[in-house]
Amino acid sequence: MALVAQAAMVAQFAGVDAYGLIKMIAEAAQTVRRNRATCLQLARRAKMIGDLLHQLHSAQLMQQPETRNPMEQLEETLRRALLLVRSCQGRGYLYRCFMGARHADELREV
Repeated sequence: MALVAQAAMVAQFAGVDAYGLIKMIAEAAQTVRRNRATCLQLARRAKMIGDLLHQLHSAQLMQQPETRNPMEQLEETLRRALLLVRSCQGRGYLYRCFMGARHADELREV
């Protein structure tokens, strides 16, 4: 059942651009229950990426075809980051005890 819910969440974020994902990561990081410091650090880094993207847009570099593939990969990574941050928001005590370290490792990897 959790896999279905995760697939539905991924589909929900499919049309969201990098700026929207970064905003959602920042908002979700404010409400996490575990791995708070790691989630907040990830949110700060995502915001830094957003600031760099803004510079690329203003320099018209995002119009270049060479930037499309890296941008798609970045958006996929941001979707994964958002799912991980949101997974730190809820769940029961036992789940947090057993999965907390795994989630922390995944967050650091992203």
